[in-house]
Amino acid sequence: MGVSFMEFIKKLIIAFDIRKFIKFGMVGVLNTIIDIFSFFILNVVFGIGAYVSQILSFIIATINSFLCNKYWTFEKKNPIAGNEVFKYIIVKCCYLAVSLCMLGLFKNLFNLTPMVAKFPATCMMIGFNYLADKFWVFK
Repeated sequence: MGVSFMEFIKKLIIAFDIRKFIKFGMVGVLNTIIDIFSFFILNVVFGIGAYVSQILSFIIATINSFLCNKYWTFEKKNPIAGNEVFKYIIVKCCYLAVSLCMLGLFKNLFNLTPMVAKFPATCMMIGFNYLADKFWVFK
């Protein structure tokens, strides 16, 4: 016989691992700070253009995110493997593509400014990002 809906939800909650999700969120906050600080240093202090600064600060924050999530959030002790890096890049590219679509949706459907639309789009992607990292990248 099949598993009841409540048993399925209970197993899903256990697999989700709230402790790791909180750690994932803390890494996300740190990455946001690193991204903004790096952007400021590159753009304001060194005078590098906004788009190049944005790309470089995203890369810096993404490298930090990979290392913190691998070794701290998901507590993996093995050395960095090429397939992990490849999967991580795929997840981040998917995240970027879907978040851009959601940004456009919130901006156009609700007539929000891009800065305001960015918030719900980003928040909605956190779960996707966590689940992809937990169950695919750092499996």
